Amino acid sequence: MGRARGRMLSWRITQSSKVNGLSGPWPILLYTWLISHCDNLGRFHGEPEQVKSSIFPRRKDIGAADVEAWLQELADSALILWYEHGGMRYLAIPPEVWNREQRLTGNMRNASDLPECTNDVYTAYKRRIDAVCQEMSEPLRSRSEVEVEVEVERNPRSPNGSLWRSRFTDFWQIWPHRVGKVQAEKAWNKLKGDDALFAAIAGGIPRLERSRPWQEGHRLHPATFLNNRRWEDEDEPPVGPKSLFQQLREGQGR
Repeated sequence: MGRARGRMLSWRITQSSKVNGLSGPWPILLYTWLISHCDNLGRFHGEPEQVKSSIFPRRKDIGAADVEAWLQELADSALILWYEHGGMRYLAIPPEVWNREQRLTGNMRNASDLPECTNDVYTAYKRRIDAVCQEMSEPLRSRSEVEVEVEVERNPRSPNGSLWRSRFTDFWQIWPHRVGKVQAEKAWNKLKGDDALFAAIAGGIPRLERSRPWQEGHRLHPATFLNNRRWEDEDEPPVGPKSLFQQLREGQGR
């Protein structure tokens, strides 16, 4: 993949509000160590098991589920692009970030053996960038806005207050793949919905489970489901029988 022996890691990374806004030292360490494993275009394999074996090979206390939650946090924080291609997951440092920090030297080729993300994935990333920037600017809001939120917090019956936050427990009980609870709860609290929204979210989970990616084993992170309003996705046609090629690839055909 053309990985360099060493990557330039600018001191500016220690000043990044997005990096410092991560939930703890492990996702920060994962992000910085990922940089040295990426190829010349900033891409790397995105399957949690493979990332774990590459980044944390000697850590017996870290599992693929931990890495999956941290990767999702990096994606939700707009630090990486995490995408699928041909039934496999890949990741990439956003190109505008990678090209600003990394330089090709000598005979290093400006190419990658890994697929690039689609325009849809990149567009979703740009929307997430705008959301993250808005979150980072929240301390600069006017006093009146803050006072309104304080008043909402004092009223537990408000659809934007404690009542909605308490409904996260109900959501978590019906979610079929429980990983990344901290990130999921953050995404839930941002919605500030009501009973109608909860019913819509709950109704979208069965549609998600019927979708082809889910039935093929690609489990969506709950934070992604909430942040991207995936409960609004339309129902997909039922998954048909697997082709002979798929059966052979999975060791089922002869």
